[in-house]
Amino acid sequence: MLTLRATQIAKIIENRKSYGHKIEAAIANLSFYEKVVGDLKSHSEQLLEQIVDKSILWQLERLAKTDIPAMLSDIESEIIGLDKLRKRFSRDTLNIGVVGKAREGKSTLLKSISGLSSEEIPTSDRQHCTGVKVNIRHGNSLEYLSSAETYGEIWFYTENSFLNEVIALYYTELSLGNCPLTLDEFAKPGSIPPLPDRLKNISEYESKYKKLQEYQKNLKHYRHLLQAPSPRVICKSDIREYVAQHDSSGEPIYNYVAVREARVTCNFPQSDVGQIALVDMPGLGDTTVGDEQRLIKALGEEVDFVLFIRLPNPTGAYWDIDNHIGLYDKVRNALTELPIEKWSFMILNRIVGQSPANDNLKNCEYLQNTIQDVNIKVVDCVIANCQNTEEVNNKILDRILNYLANSMSDLDQEYASARRRSLNQLQDKLKELIKKAKSAFGQAEVHDVWFPVFINLFNKLWNNLSVGLESLLDSLAVERDVPNSQFSELVNHVVQNCQEHPGIPAIEEIERLRANLGGYQAAYNTCLNNVRTYISQQFLTIDRGLKLYVGDIKSKVAKVLAEEGCLGKLIGTEAQGAELIQMIANTLAKYEGNSIESEKLQNIKLGFEILSEFNLSYREVMQHRIRKQLDRLMPDKAPQLSQPFSAKQVYNFIKTLYDEVLYDCKQALNELLNEPSQAAYAIVEEFVDRVLRAEGVKDGWLIFLQTERTKVWSSEFKTLTDNAYLHQKWLSLVKRVEEAIKLEPDF
Repeated sequence: MLTLRATQIAKIIENRKSYGHKIEAAIANLSFYEKVVGDLKSHSEQLLEQIVDKSILWQLERLAKTDIPAMLSDIESEIIGLDKLRKRFSRDTLNIGVVGKAREGKSTLLKSISGLSSEEIPTSDRQHCTGVKVNIRHGNSLEYLSSAETYGEIWFYTENSFLNEVIALYYTELSLGNCPLTLDEFAKPGSIPPLPDRLKNISEYESKYKKLQEYQKNLKHYRHLLQAPSPRVICKSDIREYVAQHDSSGEPIYNYVAVREARVTCNFPQSDVGQIALVDMPGLGDTTVGDEQRLIKALGEEVDFVLFIRLPNPTGAYWDIDNHIGLYDKVRNALTELPIEKWSFMILNRIVGQSPANDNLKNCEYLQNTIQDVNIKVVDCVIANCQNTEEVNNKILDRILNYLANSMSDLDQEYASARRRSLNQLQDKLKELIKKAKSAFGQAEVHDVWFPVFINLFNKLWNNLSVGLESLLDSLAVERDVPNSQFSELVNHVVQNCQEHPGIPAIEEIERLRANLGGYQAAYNTCLNNVRTYISQQFLTIDRGLKLYVGDIKSKVAKVLAEEGCLGKLIGTEAQGAELIQMIANTLAKYEGNSIESEKLQNIKLGFEILSEFNLSYREVMQHRIRKQLDRLMPDKAPQLSQPFSAKQVYNFIKTLYDEVLYDCKQALNELLNEPSQAAYAIVEEFVDRVLRAEGVKDGWLIFLQTERTKVWSSEFKTLTDNAYLHQKWLSLVKRVEEAIKLEPDF
């Protein structure tokens, strides 16, 4: 049965989680702000290199170098702040952080509250003992626990995170240059650069340098853990092995170096504490670089309430500015949304000595009475013997738990309200930035400047292009039903070559074949196969000729496009013929999608794709006609030899067949002499239909050339069009920012 206090704490945690999805949505909105404002920054930097108008330039420069970077920094800060709130509201426990210098009684207090021993929470009167941050949870309140046994969970660094989050801090603070990129590089003896002269003989830096050397020297002891999966669940007796810097006999151990975080789950002696966790930070003052940074980060992200612990010296005590007051200030700055006097206690650790000289009560009372004088503000300043469990429960734990139960909901609301106020201020700043960005180019509408010029140029291009392509089509129509002279010359060339260089074996070669193959019939069959494949190969050269003819047709179209349509300038290269058509097709392919603009361009894109892909292939159109004539040179279809067999007879048979087949091949191709012209006319007519005559195609050209106008008519537009285009793009990006902030973070 939960007590009233435990029930109140559970209710606080339950209420927190109801805000979780709202905060995540708010973070997503802020990330979108960051994206669109980042795009605006990138574009503003590009504009600084393109704009020559000084009246525009100085405004853009201020936006690019001052206003927008400041806004991005503000958005990043808001995301970080809101993420801290998200983590706070997502926890299963209320977390109490215990902060203090080494050997002030931190571990003693934790043991008294949690019931753990020195094996789980190491203590020492000589050395810094705890090496990592440990989260100690009261397990009796966590429903998913199936056992009351104390156990630990260990999260390890990876090799990369260890280098980046631990070793790199040493290299930076000690001015050692670039951190090693791999663990093997770090492991090499002598790889750590020497300490700079300016840092030598300064004990703080020499101690930290020595610590870094120890990490390298003892890497073999903990390196295997940097490759281990996380979390690793361990039993109670193994906890010290991973969190302590020394074993119970004082000998150093190094597993803790590889540990990012440890969690211990146990049952606190005071059973009604509810869903509470204690966060134990390594004692400050050690030479471990990064402890303070990790402390501040953990306090801001993982802790709901802080216990400062101080052990006054029996022989004299005061509030030290560098240590105790400085530590207080660092904690206060970890969470500025809440006044620290509402989420912290000061615990003065009482030592009960057998003689007055060993008793620190008077100095505890002195510090308690003077705490306000040094501007340390806390909910309460309590004197308690941290070794005395009953005193810790009555004077410290009960007070803290009652305060959390009664005040944490109000603190959460105050924290959330502070974040909301900050977000509202960010919204106002964004609106002001949008106002400045809109006026950066002046107030003129972009179309007022360049559109009339564009319309005149477009109409001229459209007329010239239409006349040019229609004229080309007319000339091809005249040639459509006339034998194609290029193709005729090509066929005649192949036939002539076959006549002048026949592939018929000489009588001597036939004799050698007979000897090798065992007879004239076998030699005859082999010669037939050789002659047939020879003729077939010669006619394959027609394919290259057809490709040249197709290239010539594409060049004629490309010439019209370049000269009458100015589209050569669109590509910005010396491309001609088929290459120009292909490059224009590629440019049009960028306009894919379901937009109205894309639909209007479909016919134009299709026309260029069809023309670009068009080809005349000998294999597809003519080869089957040649192969039909070559059948007569197949051994089972050719005339058979008759007795008496001889090499001359074989030669004569093959020569006769060769001449007849060659003649028949020529006659078969002569029937196709007008095919290339007809194909050329058909493809160009199809192209003209797509790009000039299809419904709505003029609108497509208007859309396409409006976008590409600075390439097609660069000299006519130059500064005028460039500025207008840049203005239009700028306004579209500004509009994105304006639309983005309508998604107001709400939680």
